[in-house]
Amino acid sequence: MKFSGNKPLWLAFVVGLALRLWGITNPLADFHEFRQTYTALFARHFYAHGMNILTPDVGIHNYSNISEFQVYPFLVACLYHVFGEHDVIGRLVAVAFSMATMWMLFLLVSRYFSKRAGYIAAMLFAILPTAVYYSRVFMLESMMLFLATSSIYTLTRWLDDRGRRYWILAVATGALALLIKIPSAYLVLPFAFLFFNRFRFGAFRRPEVYLTAAIVGAPAVYWYFLHARLFPDAGIVDQRVASLYLGDAAMAAYGQLLSQGKTWSTLFFTRIGELHLAISGMVFLVAALTIRFVSFVRESDRGASWKAGSDFFERGKERDLWGQSREQLVFVLWIVGVLAFVFAFIGPNLIHEYYQMPILPPSVALIAGYLDAVWSRYEKNAVRKNAILLGVHAVLFAAILPFCLIKVSARLQIDPLYYEYSLIAREHVPPGAEIIYVDPMPRTEVFYHMGRQGYMLNPNLLPLGGGHFLAPPGAEEDLRASIREFHDSGGRFLAIPYPQFSLYFPETRERLDSAAGNLVGSGQNGFLYDLDDVDPEALAE
Repeated sequence: MKFSGNKPLWLAFVVGLALRLWGITNPLADFHEFRQTYTALFARHFYAHGMNILTPDVGIHNYSNISEFQVYPFLVACLYHVFGEHDVIGRLVAVAFSMATMWMLFLLVSRYFSKRAGYIAAMLFAILPTAVYYSRVFMLESMMLFLATSSIYTLTRWLDDRGRRYWILAVATGALALLIKIPSAYLVLPFAFLFFNRFRFGAFRRPEVYLTAAIVGAPAVYWYFLHARLFPDAGIVDQRVASLYLGDAAMAAYGQLLSQGKTWSTLFFTRIGELHLAISGMVFLVAALTIRFVSFVRESDRGASWKAGSDFFERGKERDLWGQSREQLVFVLWIVGVLAFVFAFIGPNLIHEYYQMPILPPSVALIAGYLDAVWSRYEKNAVRKNAILLGVHAVLFAAILPFCLIKVSARLQIDPLYYEYSLIAREHVPPGAEIIYVDPMPRTEVFYHMGRQGYMLNPNLLPLGGGHFLAPPGAEEDLRASIREFHDSGGRFLAIPYPQFSLYFPETRERLDSAAGNLVGSGQNGFLYDLDDVDPEALAE
């Protein structure tokens, strides 16, 4: 079947854009609202307090985290200066990067497989559930996927054509990908393969290889390891938070998780297989990798012209019967690199589903190449067996779209807890007044939705699981001491969105109710106290 022009690509764009505009005007209270509001706070701070990308801030005075290089919210803030501050702008920027990724995948897959495979890749990326949902949220992931895919494509083009502009684009997109998401270090494997595939062992003698590595890696090394030390007041990178990911205790916990069968089933079946690849995609990917491996072994055993062994890196773009070539291994190593990151930081990966999103571009590429090969086999020999095979694959592919609609619809639901509390509470907090926000976890939703700055207060509560906590002895005294400290520093309103506050700190709630009264009702909607109306004795130990 021949396609005229680029109609299939335009169809993929239309379908992909329609899906990504679904819920585009939602407040930042749908799924993963913490990460969305966290990113949006950076954009708001740039917009309101100066466009200095080297001094990112979220407006929470005592809050530190591992801050990526905030290019994405910086771009959004630039648009705020043109159109005003609106959540939808941040979402539309994500959509734009996603559509650009779709285009880049088409180019990349067309280069390594065929133009028809490129069309398939574009359509597949247009309808995969996480590719859709996380392409319309106020988060960095859409930009990260675009930069990673662009870096592989432009490096490939540079190695093909030796055009200087492609090398500049490759190092620029690679460096930015690493800057905005340090896990993009997985790109070292596909980059290394591309160089070795082109130059063999001569790659170790070529200065451009080392120059590429230095330029791609140096900005991230500076930002993550040097900037906060050289300018401690200019960033919010917290080495204590880093130790939660890299410390000995974290490594021990990761090792324990990797020893559990549930970890592997959750990762490969629930996350990658079901959520990211929509089941059908996982079937396609397993088939593609299996055929690639079996073909490799068989040809090696036969000693045929398309064989493994000493001449493996001499075959160039030669294809086997399934349209496979040695250079396509770049996608396999890309997946291996992503999985290495997932295994190295298995704890956060089990918590956050979007951490595995970098596996999408190489998986989509291999799947598209495989489906194109199935189609080609039918065209070359339209026997019943090949017709049935093609039909089964077509049905499985078509099933991805309704599966995507189900998964995305569930994630578009608004979480009322923080959002509705914030809408009520901000009516009582004058602009410019600072809040003291109480939460067992360091969350940003209330700060963003209220549009107020202030202090984060994480009380001493022991997690019991299932959203339940236990207040240990002395927790109430510590809480009141922290409230006094932050009040003395300028925090005026004590904001607590949880009705359970009175269960954990009954004495503190009783004192505050008696001294000032809850501004947002009886406690069913949370609590808000004006500490300027509270007698200091009420917060005494």
